[in-house]
Amino acid sequence: MNKTLKAAIIITTFAGALCCNSSAVPTTETNSLPNEPAAQRDARMAWWRDAKFGMFIHWGVYSVPAGVYLIIFNWPKDGNFQLPAVKTKVLKGTLLAALDKIITISQDDSGVALKLPTEAPDAVASVVRLDLADKILQVK
Repeated sequence: MNKTLKAAIIITTFAGALCCNSSAVPTTETNSLPNEPAAQRDARMAWWRDAKFGMFIHWGVYSVPAGVYLIIFNWPKDGNFQLPAVKTKVLKGTLLAALDKIITISQDDSGVALKLPTEAPDAVASVVRLDLADKILQVK
């Protein structure tokens, strides 16, 4: 199965789950604790927005030989994308929709930094495949 078809299957499956699941649409009721003031909620959620967690990591026994797939919904405008707390050595990163684009990877004790193109290859969600040195994705 070629990479484009794999990406299409992953994206279609995830997009279908989002469309069919009413809890995927943010509302005040689902994102707030009971009796939580708006200012407190914003402070609690600031780390989430700042970390740009607009991704879904495809991981499981079935994906070990194929690598880890990141589906990025909130593309970083400057091209810098951080994966904090990843210990496993990342060998290579590939953009599935733009195989000719180069992803520069740097890794240290704080995690993995990806230097992506400044424009997302897909309008809704772009898929990045990470090839790992180990078959297990270890996090701190």
